[in-house]
Amino acid sequence: MVGNGFRPIFAGRLKHKRTGTTLSASYGAPWYLRLFLMLWYSVLTLVIAIGLTVGFENPEGEGTAWLSWLILPLFFLIPIAAHLIFNRNANVHYEAMLDHLGNVADLRVHKGQSEGF
Repeated sequence: MVGNGFRPIFAGRLKHKRTGTTLSASYGAPWYLRLFLMLWYSVLTLVIAIGLTVGFENPEGEGTAWLSWLILPLFFLIPIAAHLIFNRNANVHYEAMLDHLGNVADLRVHKGQSEGF
């Protein structure tokens, strides 16, 4: 089975304290995905800014500049669509990990700490 390199990552550390062991963890996008998205949207924003400044004009006068303004916004939606398609069950996997930790390690959330996303 091929893995999904863009799935959220659950990572943390176990810390021993006098009252027991504490798990300090985070659940979210990997660093390389955040970097990719920053670059993706930066380049798209730059292309649109250049298009607004210079104009997406056809020097031959064929009038196809509207096509650029139709297609470019779709590129903004590609990462969102990929996330919705490939990571649609991420919250189910997260809950399964927490349930497993709860069953195996008797994990409990203490008052004042958040459990959710």
